[in-house]
Amino acid sequence: MDFEYKYSDEQNKFRSDVRDWLESNIPSEIDGLEEYSSMDEGLSDQIQIIKKKLGDMGWLAPSERPEYGGSDMHPDKILVLVEELGERGLHWLLQGSTASLRNAIHFYGDQSQKDTFLKSMAMGEITIWHPNLEYGVSIERSDSVVRAYLDGDDYVLTGSDTFTGSRPNPDYIWVLATTDPDGSKDQTACFLVPSNYDGIEFEASDSLVENEGNIVHFEDVWVPSSCLIGDEGDGWEIMQSTLFSYPSFSYPNAKDRDVSDLIKYASETNRYGDALIKQTFFQQLLMEVYTNSELIRILKTRNNWMAETGKEITYETAQVALLEKKAALRLSQVVRDIMGMYALLDGNDKNSSFKGKFHMQQRRSVLVQNSTAGPEVQSEVIATQLGLGSRAKNEDYHNTDDKNAGINL
Repeated sequence: MDFEYKYSDEQNKFRSDVRDWLESNIPSEIDGLEEYSSMDEGLSDQIQIIKKKLGDMGWLAPSERPEYGGSDMHPDKILVLVEELGERGLHWLLQGSTASLRNAIHFYGDQSQKDTFLKSMAMGEITIWHPNLEYGVSIERSDSVVRAYLDGDDYVLTGSDTFTGSRPNPDYIWVLATTDPDGSKDQTACFLVPSNYDGIEFEASDSLVENEGNIVHFEDVWVPSSCLIGDEGDGWEIMQSTLFSYPSFSYPNAKDRDVSDLIKYASETNRYGDALIKQTFFQQLLMEVYTNSELIRILKTRNNWMAETGKEITYETAQVALLEKKAALRLSQVVRDIMGMYALLDGNDKNSSFKGKFHMQQRRSVLVQNSTAGPEVQSEVIATQLGLGSRAKNEDYHNTDDKNAGINL
């Protein structure tokens, strides 16, 4: 029995068109650039230009309706588009905070917000930062200390939080704030705040990965009620149900580029008179990380299928998040075993491999580990969803309504 996926003639033709377009529009210095790579201002500008070009094609939000800047693309073609961008390490352009925010506005925003933001985001015209939250962390254990005080019909924001997003500073900041004057985190609200408002200050933190530690201070920032997404009190639910939802049609890459590049390095590098990949010890290490990546890919495919078909997702998202954390740390160890000191060289060193990507992988693998210094939050979510946890069994970690089943790319 043949289980291999067969592409249609239409898919193959579209693949050829996508490859030609990418070849003509993606500069060599961008090709293979990972989302978490360190970017100077020049590279950031080029990324924004590419996003706008993808937006002009309707490819930045391919499943979005044309009136909102998408191309209403068939899932079969979206699969091809994601694969081809993935081959260049650029699949992340279709995902991230912008895709999550579009989903939030679709289902929680008013018509004015939809008209203002959906097309602009799908066209790559605006940039977003979102709170640096870990999937599964409860509102009580989150680090958010931004408070929103009602002032007439509008709000005043005060406090600080850490945000994720590419530098330089964004056009808008997706803020999660508490609205209880007594400081309780039970009452929260989401705001989409223009970054040029008076009272907003930016500070770069000492994060291991440049774009993961952007501190924003709010000092009595006046925010009109039109910036509120959804209802006051629903902020945490909105964040959990959109920021961590699986993107509709966001198929996992056919291969893990980090693992593939490590295998390539082992094939081309000799040690002790033979290629590393031919030596039993290194073969076992490579098979281990390859198996880990394939397991995660299969489980992501399952989760995307569940989201697309409206199946209830309970422990599955936390399961994949936990496996990804553990696999990232193990991969970083295997990379050091195989590459030695070369794994720690960044792209500025002439002796680095793959533009220094493994230098960033080493940093990233540490950053995604447990930041709460307590039990793994994903493990607790899994246990609770299976009826084994210490928290209330009916606590809702992520809304499983059909409207939150996935994020439209």
